[in-house]
Amino acid sequence: MSWVVVKTRSRQEQKASDRIIQNGGETFLPKIMEKTGIVIPLFPRYIFVFIQSHWRYLLSTIGVTGIIRSGGGEGPAIVDDKIIEKIRLRQNQDGIVVLPKKNRFDQGQSIRITTGCFEGKIGLYQGATSFERETVLLTLMGRLVPISVSESSIVAAA
Repeated sequence: MSWVVVKTRSRQEQKASDRIIQNGGETFLPKIMEKTGIVIPLFPRYIFVFIQSHWRYLLSTIGVTGIIRSGGGEGPAIVDDKIIEKIRLRQNQDGIVVLPKKNRFDQGQSIRITTGCFEGKIGLYQGATSFERETVLLTLMGRLVPISVSESSIVAAA
């Protein structure tokens, strides 16, 4: 009993999901809302399917073109339940996945560090890293050096 990833025909994620459900299966088709207000699949051409034991029936389902396999093996690649749960936790009350906000700064934008040992230094924003950290390029000893700082410790340089 585990989750697998099924590949569908272009723009037939919902159709394939509906067919699998009609055949007694369980699917998960996470969706996001574009800026235009249109709801689209989070992973175009892919859906998650919970399989009990048999999975080959998926290959003959209308809208399905294949199944993601594990490392060249015959069986499907298994998706950890925790991954599915993390995606589900991001869904709002309408079932739409809410993605993390975009970076506050553009790459290459001048920023000023407001706390810590580099307080007051001006650098170039390079992007977000994991764990609420940001990468900034600072000129130290005559060369650009990437450093990692807390996202709350940088502001746009004036």
